[in-house]
Amino acid sequence: MARAVRGPVDNLDTAERAPVGLRHAVWAAVVSGAMNGRMLWWADGYDQYEKPDPNLRTRFAHLAEPAARFVGGIDFAGFKPIAVEPSPDVYGAAIGHHRSLIAWFRDAQCVGPEWPTRRLDRQRIVLAVPGDAERWRFIASDPVTLEPIAQGVAHREKGKVSLWLPPFEDAVVLRLTADAASP
Repeated sequence: MARAVRGPVDNLDTAERAPVGLRHAVWAAVVSGAMNGRMLWWADGYDQYEKPDPNLRTRFAHLAEPAARFVGGIDFAGFKPIAVEPSPDVYGAAIGHHRSLIAWFRDAQCVGPEWPTRRLDRQRIVLAVPGDAERWRFIASDPVTLEPIAQGVAHREKGKVSLWLPPFEDAVVLRLTADAASP
């Protein structure tokens, strides 16, 4: 007789802050370069332990909408993972090419099943940007509302762009574009 597999007590349909973790999964998939990444939270969690529940589908029906709006119009042709050196308090990834890239970073301590958030300030990231552009314009946005929270110009030195993330709570998304004036 096969033994039933039980999921965690605070799983994706019962944990109070599950939307935070699922939102992180969606954004991580956006910058992963994997077409099927968005469904990893489903395949690795919910469908392993629970019977499909229409209430769960309703609860998270719009979870990916901000990410879909963020990437709308981006031509991903030629995008590759970008090497990232984040501050110890943040975790994230970037994907792009010599003209543009997108990135997502979250509080490294925001893990399940509680997914606690805190305000972070003075977090530095270094991106190994491809190509020859010397200046990169960036916009940092809130990953839920997509409201810009900072923008500016970062300069490439020795093949890398270093920038300070604006103060944020939970997570931040970035869009960087090579300055047309750069070689």
